[in-house]
Amino acid sequence: MEKVLTGRDVNWGNQTLKTRSKDSFTSNEVMDAYFKGKKDGLEFSQKVLLKQFSANIDSSLKYTAQVVDKLTDLSFKPINAYLRLKSVQHFDVLLTLPEEDILNEDILHIYSFLGKFEKKVHDEMFAINYTLSSHNESFNEQLLALDGFVLKSR
Repeated sequence: MEKVLTGRDVNWGNQTLKTRSKDSFTSNEVMDAYFKGKKDGLEFSQKVLLKQFSANIDSSLKYTAQVVDKLTDLSFKPINAYLRLKSVQHFDVLLTLPEEDILNEDILHIYSFLGKFEKKVHDEMFAINYTLSSHNESFNEQLLALDGFVLKSR
């Protein structure tokens, strides 16, 4: 710990060193306060990040349920939804449909709806992108998981 003189000036050679007033701090005190503030700020940031991530997971599930409902209302038969977490804020959802649904001309309306829906729910803290794929006998969930789609919803 540094020694701090208080109450008078000290002559050191040809210099006069000013002593510490009650409103000043030693370099050790400043460094301790800096590191404590840095640690506290990091802990707070991690809590905020975790809270935002949890809220975004909930939003992705809610929005995907809305998309699945829309598909069902339009007589499509969604099979599964797979979620890829790109970051705390960005999510990809792969929706699988029977091959005959993918080949149906009306699928173009779904792509239009998805584009508008993605823009509608997008904000600075959340973005989601939807992709459609046919679910046939060559569909491989293990390869999908290797591509980052690790969460599955029915």
